[in-house]
Amino acid sequence: MQDVPLYHHTNSVSSLDATPTPRDVSARSAHVLKSVMTVLRFAIVVLSVLCTTIPRLNAAGAPTVFLIGEPIVEADTVASAAHFQRTIERLQRVQVVNLGPLINGPGVDYAPRVSADGRSFVFLSDRPGGCHDNHSSTSIDLWMCALRCSADEYAPASRLPDSVWNVNALRSQHDINTPANEGSATLNADGSSLVFSACDRSAHTSGCELFECTRNERGAWSAPEALPPAINSSSWEADPSYSADGKSLFFVRHATAADTESSRPASELLCARLAPQQSERRATIVALDTLHQISRFKDLAAPFLCADARTLFLSMSDAPDAKGRKDVVLFYRDSAHTWQGPVDAGPIVNSNEDDSYPSMAADGRVLFFSSRREDLTHYGDADIYAAFVPQRGAVNAASDGSDLQILSVSSMDSKAHFSILSHTSDSVHCWVSTLSGARSSAPTTFVRYSPRLSGVELDLRSLSEGLYTLHLEHGSTEQVQLFALKR
Repeated sequence: MQDVPLYHHTNSVSSLDATPTPRDVSARSAHVLKSVMTVLRFAIVVLSVLCTTIPRLNAAGAPTVFLIGEPIVEADTVASAAHFQRTIERLQRVQVVNLGPLINGPGVDYAPRVSADGRSFVFLSDRPGGCHDNHSSTSIDLWMCALRCSADEYAPASRLPDSVWNVNALRSQHDINTPANEGSATLNADGSSLVFSACDRSAHTSGCELFECTRNERGAWSAPEALPPAINSSSWEADPSYSADGKSLFFVRHATAADTESSRPASELLCARLAPQQSERRATIVALDTLHQISRFKDLAAPFLCADARTLFLSMSDAPDAKGRKDVVLFYRDSAHTWQGPVDAGPIVNSNEDDSYPSMAADGRVLFFSSRREDLTHYGDADIYAAFVPQRGAVNAASDGSDLQILSVSSMDSKAHFSILSHTSDSVHCWVSTLSGARSSAPTTFVRYSPRLSGVELDLRSLSEGLYTLHLEHGSTEQVQLFALKR
């Protein structure tokens, strides 16, 4: 049978238009439908790729800016049930934001620990640039960044001990990060001492131990030294956490296969009182008053004692009213030195996935934690988040005679307006820095001081979700305000 062309032309000279037959129409329709389906399949593939590489936004999609308000945990050392109840109540009012792409990448970023002074921040990450060997493309290493730095001392996230060290120098001189995976770390009050966990580094043990290194005035880290046998045992030690005053070190001791035959719990929470002279490397284990009460819960992890010395955060897998596989919980030490709890941190902090490694600076205003949650903006398999209580209403103007005072913030569409109380008509220099202390790479026009509007206008289109610092400078006066952007 002779093939029929798609368009059948007659032999008539006067017939210049092609007149399709029914079969022609059917064939053309099938061809068009096939083309449309090909385009749709391609669009679906593109959208699926975008969905996995672009952070997920909330349903509204509109950015909101918050001033960081009252502390979640007050720095009040007076033991009272009301003190703890205020903490629980504030955890029900927090907002949670992702720390953004400078901290979180497409892999895993977790175990945040902030120093008590709020200036140093250490976490674990498998991002590119880590200390891996030829057999693996990535390794989980310790990374560090500075918080709330002034404009001339910013420090973006860098692999410890410093971004100027290459992998070979890091291995031969410091060995903080190795091709093996490192464990979580903690910083003392001013960020000059780092204690972290690592496995299979000592000749006398095949388990995980705690190591310490110190930072000198030039910012260089010393070689890690294993903590004394009073802390490092034949079991596995992990999740170290300095108290705010640096005099105590909390950590978790996990039972090994050799311990399972004894009556020891699967995990124990311990506290080491550190000797005043760090150079002596002496520490004494002091069990918590209700060690067995806390240790009766399985899979304890990530202890953190707040600056009030009364509120203890933990993460555990068998918490009461658990929402996910691992939740953040709180214990509280009462006036009788008895630990009460655990109390769930609430449905805003805890999700249906793993939520762990709580940490905050001594001011108690921002709770950092890591999560595998998918209900908020996320960049990778595990991200680091910040929870805070938003400022309600305008900030009361201080009577300290300051030339610049930030009173409130409002956001609409893609802009935010910070209301400023200014006692000067001169120009005010302003800029925004990221969590890592670096100035935003956005054009300088995205933030400007407007005397006519009595405030600062901020273009939000170039900023991702996260924590930022607004800097105002007039002469010798500088005002700094931490704020959060949520999308």
